[in-house]
Amino acid sequence: MTLDDVKPLIAAIVSAPADKNFNPKLDPLPDAVHSVVSLAPSSNIPNAPVVVLDVVSDQHLADAITDTEVATVVVNAIASVVMSDVEIITNSGAVTATIISAVTNSTAPSTADKQAAATEAVVKIIEGALDINRTEELIQQVAAAVAAN
Repeated sequence: MTLDDVKPLIAAIVSAPADKNFNPKLDPLPDAVHSVVSLAPSSNIPNAPVVVLDVVSDQHLADAITDTEVATVVVNAIASVVMSDVEIITNSGAVTATIISAVTNSTAPSTADKQAAATEAVVKIIEGALDINRTEELIQQVAAAVAAN
């Protein structure tokens, strides 16, 4: 499975309405989430796909992103986590670096409002992936990555 194969599956989750009834700790995985998580290179390594599951599940619970420019940045950020090898998934610094790199390589949204929305969404992805609280440094780092191209 390649990055190009995974992105449409992630895009469907990003653009879907939030599933506020889904509890990732109790409920079986929705088909869309399961499909993406099962494609991760780390999916057959015990405990490794937890980060992937958290990122995809969090987006499944999030409100739909309807702006295509913002959605593209978010899809790229999520895809970078999903397609990472286990060595990256198990290293919080590497997860952050992978997401920042994917966002930096995305086309920057065309307006300040869209860039702010993309920044907020990516910060939430990093918070969920690593179970951390946002810092001003993280926000600035993501904002710079979003605006890079």
